[in-house]
Amino acid sequence: MSGKVALVTGGSRGIGRAIVESLAKSGCNVVVNFVKNESAALETCDHVTSNYQGVRLVPFKADCSNPDEVQNMFKFIKTEVICEICKTLCSFPSNCDIVICSLVKLIFW
Repeated sequence: MSGKVALVTGGSRGIGRAIVESLAKSGCNVVVNFVKNESAALETCDHVTSNYQGVRLVPFKADCSNPDEVQNMFKFIKTEVICEICKTLCSFPSNCDIVICSLVKLIFW
């Protein structure tokens, strides 16, 4: 999983946070999606990056029930996360290796 990029919706607390930590432990860079609790998302990112060196965790606020916000989130992942990590331009939407939605569905692109 080293060098892969994952998006975890609801990744700031509970099961989502545990998934974020597990992915980071495997060397995966993670975008931590949140809707309301920015402080929990920031704390999750700080905690995990302090425990697992060499991975990047980025919080991103987006309501996944809003298609425009989801599209903006993937554009952010492409321009700010993928390109920064890989220094390459990936074709949209195949820019995220792993997406975990609603904490139960794993999709590989």
